[in-house]
Amino acid sequence: DAVWQWLYLQLPPMVILFINSLVLPYLIGEICRFQRCHTLSKAELNQMNMNYVFMVLNQLWIPLLGLTGIPALLEFLEVRLNDQHEDISILQLLDGSMLRSPGVFYVRYLLYCAFLTNTNSLLNLPQLFMRWLTSTPTPWNFAWGYWYAFTLGILTTAVSIGVLVPSLLPLAALFFAMKYCIDRHILRDQAYLCGPESQGLFLPRVLFIMRMIVVGSWFFLGTSLQFTAKTYFHHRWDAKVPFEI
Repeated sequence: DAVWQWLYLQLPPMVILFINSLVLPYLIGEICRFQRCHTLSKAELNQMNMNYVFMVLNQLWIPLLGLTGIPALLEFLEVRLNDQHEDISILQLLDGSMLRSPGVFYVRYLLYCAFLTNTNSLLNLPQLFMRWLTSTPTPWNFAWGYWYAFTLGILTTAVSIGVLVPSLLPLAALFFAMKYCIDRHILRDQAYLCGPESQGLFLPRVLFIMRMIVVGSWFFLGTSLQFTAKTYFHHRWDAKVPFEI
């Protein structure tokens, strides 16, 4: 029973990682193939945009609202029905039931990304097997669009949830450090080719998305705190700093 329970706990992040690593890039690659872009760099940019959007939905919003939100909501309703005289704020809910399971999920997901994904990139087994199977001597082109989207998804998860789950920040730093060393190694040893010239399309879009990640996380955090303060602490505010200026 203990083994099956352990496997059950490891299954959700493994499923999300499998979808983001294999299913999603294949489907988006087929979609971009039918778009018939004039340049390969434009096709890579489209892949980056679509992969990023769906990765954020898969690894951030779906686990937060779908996989673990219903049990947390039932637990919250059970507490409210059993104790009608105690008010539970949104911050207490987030600190207690709502982010207990998603927090563990995000920690496991970043651990799997840091070790399993980077190990797979370092071993390069899928490419070696397919090249051996098809007798192709030329290495594959490096998937710039997909890997930009993958790393931006990790950054979005760490910055957004890292305020509530601080252990995500060092795990994300570990992932980026390992990713940098491994990518530098495989590109330097020509395990992958750099591919066509991107004409500087990636850098402005990546910087824009990074800025929007920081702006969105701060806006969401500030709005949540303001709503919680006005809802639950307006009539009980006894600090020296005034509640409203």
